Amino acid sequence: MDHSFNTAIAKLVGTDCATVLHNIYYWYTYNKGNEKHLHDGTYWTYNSNKAFTVMFDYFTANQIERILKTLKDDGLILIGNYNATSYDRTRWFAPTEKTICIYENPQMELVETPNGIVENHEPIPNGKPILKPIIKQDINPVEIEFQELLKSRKLKGVKNTEHAIDLLRRRLEELAETDHEKIHILQRSILNGWTSVYKDNDYVPPFVKTTTCAVSAEPMDEDAMQMANDAMRGIYNG
Repeated sequence: MDHSFNTAIAKLVGTDCATVLHNIYYWYTYNKGNEKHLHDGTYWTYNSNKAFTVMFDYFTANQIERILKTLKDDGLILIGNYNATSYDRTRWFAPTEKTICIYENPQMELVETPNGIVENHEPIPNGKPILKPIIKQDINPVEIEFQELLKSRKLKGVKNTEHAIDLLRRRLEELAETDHEKIHILQRSILNGWTSVYKDNDYVPPFVKTTTCAVSAEPMDEDAMQMANDAMRGIYNG
């Protein structure tokens, strides 16, 4: 996957922060265009640190946390919580007016003062018109995540046959109506190492191990539970 950044942002906080911010800004414009996730007067996107490390696999979770803190402390992003349940630790992000102003006015001159970075609203005189950034409309974020799931399946030794891919696409269409729901389902499968896609409320009774001497029901984490679920559905590892 190709990653990019805004050079004006990179001059302020470095290329690492600028790269992550570019992703947040992209989803802000995407959700704004689709009028989704409007809270407190702005449009938001949500993600976990683990999801960020999947998208940016050259950053660790600790690096992601430092990057997000820098972006927040420098007034470039807002961090909120609009989750439906209290136990959901997913965080929500939105670009600040400062970030939006930089993206929408690429010719703006930035002047550093003792109090920080201040925008000088007089454009740099180069005779060129101020152009708003062009968001590529041909990028399908659902397809990007779908291809990432196929890569994850391949690493597990699962054959991505045409029939298997077609079944995956059909199941995804059955489980979700909106692009955002599809992306959430796909990312959830990628993060947990699953080979198929499931709704949040999909449930299979806990797996019970048996021996010749005893039967024990052991607590299982989500990954182990999913492996059992996959096995019971007859699709784990092929």
